[in-house]
Amino acid sequence: DAKTLEAIHNQRIVVGDRNDQNLLFVDNNSYYIDFDSVQFDGFACPVATENYLDPALYSIDLSLKPVFVPNHDWYSYAVMLFRNLLLVHPYGGTHPKLNDLPQRALQRITVFDKKVIYPSVGLPPDLISDDLLHVFSKYFKDGWRGPFPQSELIRFQSILVECSSCNTAFPANKRACPLCKEQNQAVTQISIPGAITV
Repeated sequence: DAKTLEAIHNQRIVVGDRNDQNLLFVDNNSYYIDFDSVQFDGFACPVATENYLDPALYSIDLSLKPVFVPNHDWYSYAVMLFRNLLLVHPYGGTHPKLNDLPQRALQRITVFDKKVIYPSVGLPPDLISDDLLHVFSKYFKDGWRGPFPQSELIRFQSILVECSSCNTAFPANKRACPLCKEQNQAVTQISIPGAITV
């Protein structure tokens, strides 16, 4: 998808409303299926999907003038990649005070924040290499923008091994399959007479 996105940007087009509903993947190719609101020349992209929109654009009326730049598409790329790898939004989960995902995005409170309860539907973060998690942290915690470093994806792919039990791919430097490890954890209740239950 990065090559397709670069080719689009080279034509001085910004997708703007780049999301998981307008992109199809077939083998190693990506296809945009909803391409009628892109930004080019002096024409604005008047719509956006909030979960993929760069928080810097939240308070802007997108219909007034062209406001998108290629880095906004790369932010969306990072969100989509994160969601595909872990099945959660980078600002997802449950926070005790901030229930609204856009509010957490504006404050850069990621799903990994210690106050956020990680969603039970999410895959374990250990399925991703530390280097790739660092790239995601740059985007979502530090607010960095720019083309997603494909070299990190290539490196990540090169260190993946397949679990012999569940066939899940995970970084070879992890001691065991993070998915199997998580599924094999047991919850036990221990009572100490006259004291507490753990």
